[in-house]
Amino acid sequence: MRIPRLVSAGLMIATSLGLATVLTGAPAHADSSPGGQITRSEVLARAQNWVDSGVKYNLTRASSTLYTDVEGDNRYGPDCSGLVSMAWHITANAGKGGHSTSDFESWSGKIFLGSLHDLEPGDAILKDGHIELFARWKNSGDHTQGAWTYSLNGTGDPDGNGWQMDWAKGPAANSHGQRGDESWSSMQNYRPIRYKNIVDDSSPPAPRFRQGDYDGDGKSDRALWEPSTGKWFVEFSGNGVKNETTPWGQSGDIPVPGDYNGDLQADRMLFRPSTGAWYVTYSTTGQQVQLPSWGVNGHIPVPGDYDGDGKSDRALWEPSTGKWFVEFSGNGVKNETTPWGQSGDIPVPGDYNGDGKADRALWRPSTGAWYITYSTTGQQVQLPSWGVNGHIPVPGDYDGDGKSDRALWEPSTGKWFVEFSGNGVKNETTPWGQNGDIPVSGDFNGDGETDRVLWRPSTGAWYATYSTTGQQVQLPSWGVNGHIPVN
Repeated sequence: MRIPRLVSAGLMIATSLGLATVLTGAPAHADSSPGGQITRSEVLARAQNWVDSGVKYNLTRASSTLYTDVEGDNRYGPDCSGLVSMAWHITANAGKGGHSTSDFESWSGKIFLGSLHDLEPGDAILKDGHIELFARWKNSGDHTQGAWTYSLNGTGDPDGNGWQMDWAKGPAANSHGQRGDESWSSMQNYRPIRYKNIVDDSSPPAPRFRQGDYDGDGKSDRALWEPSTGKWFVEFSGNGVKNETTPWGQSGDIPVPGDYNGDLQADRMLFRPSTGAWYVTYSTTGQQVQLPSWGVNGHIPVPGDYDGDGKSDRALWEPSTGKWFVEFSGNGVKNETTPWGQSGDIPVPGDYNGDGKADRALWRPSTGAWYITYSTTGQQVQLPSWGVNGHIPVPGDYDGDGKSDRALWEPSTGKWFVEFSGNGVKNETTPWGQNGDIPVSGDFNGDGETDRVLWRPSTGAWYATYSTTGQQVQLPSWGVNGHIPVN
């Protein structure tokens, strides 16, 4: 589940004003009124606001330590129960910064749930002395893998003034490298509770996997695979940590990362053409498995969520015949389509009509023609030709409308060409990149729009143009010639 934000990314760290610490930033408003009904998405957005703002723990609840909510209307204690009080937008015990954990225990404004399994986003878990806001399960199909939570508690108070060395934590790591989560075994010490005034969103956003998101924070991560050693290198955008795995794969394998178990995190998957074997390391659990062999040398792997169940499906395209082979993760059925495409075409699967399913699409460099079979209807269409031989297709959702856009990159000039599906406008950017660069599109800033990103093997430099703002940045160099970017 991608957490909505109440404020812009430009929110400043809290500034001390008078008796209260006030969160400042772009103007924002709450859909809820204090003590009134509040949607689950607003609860999570309010909690995320404290994470983004670097709210620091203080156990005293002195007037000078209280933080306001994003509207600046109410003040809350910067601790675990203050965070939940703020997120639920309650005004009980306003004079002392909201409820304490003991207050929540006896408070008539909440109900106890029958089971931890009943928790939904925006609920909470409570035990003696501590409370955390529930964000979502790490794996909705297996709760024993634990949960992502929002929390605020402290360790260490060097000068004895109550300010401790910890900050608000959430599902993604924040600027202080903190991640909010609880194991299933730890959750057994808590009782699940629900605010009586919380309501479901009228149209709750469906969980959406972000291409190349290895840590589940809603942003694509920079990632590389080294064929000579089989090592994977991933820089988690949530905390900036660069992770190197033990060898997984060998030269000649084809990396095909995707979310194969539906936990909203990219898994490290490889296809071995010489044997048809598939090898996967699941990101959440670290479990490494070899899946049943499927496919032969000459097949091109084209994974995607073809059945709309939230999981990447194993899929192959056979250039010699034009056939597509898809194994639906929902039921395990292996499907073979009638021929669609020919040798020399480039497969470019994506969700081109916004129905939540990957469509079988091809681009023909020799003519610029695009051919699509829509997964839901089976309709086969040829779109107007666009692009010339030498272009590299880089489809993605560049306008944030939930549909894949046709897009091309021209190595000889560095220009990007994007046709926005929202309005049909074809956009040509100023040159960005040069011959020899490798395009690695993905949503690197978590704004819901694909960014134009390039990796330069000769120097290891990464260049990004963020779609929403148009900002162009060079990221710190990472990787060497011979690595393969695996977003």
